[in-house]
Amino acid sequence: MESILITPILLPHTLERTGPVVVQDTSLIELVFVRKLGDSVFLNTDGQTGVPMQIGDHVRITLAAERLKLIQPPNKTYF
Repeated sequence: MESILITPILLPHTLERTGPVVVQDTSLIELVFVRKLGDSVFLNTDGQTGVPMQIGDHVRITLAAERLKLIQPPNKTYF
């Protein structure tokens, strides 16, 4: 599937539940941190260690130039 999945997590100050958003892989996604919502805000990407966000920070998400090739052993399903 040629897409980008954006999944907001841990939104304690909202009453509505925000689910994942799927966009075309040709999209340019830009996030701008405009105000402090509580204690701390971190940006987590691909399960890596979170990066603290500051007011005025910009994050741009685009398709990588290289494709990720996954290898799956024939007898292992991971489910």
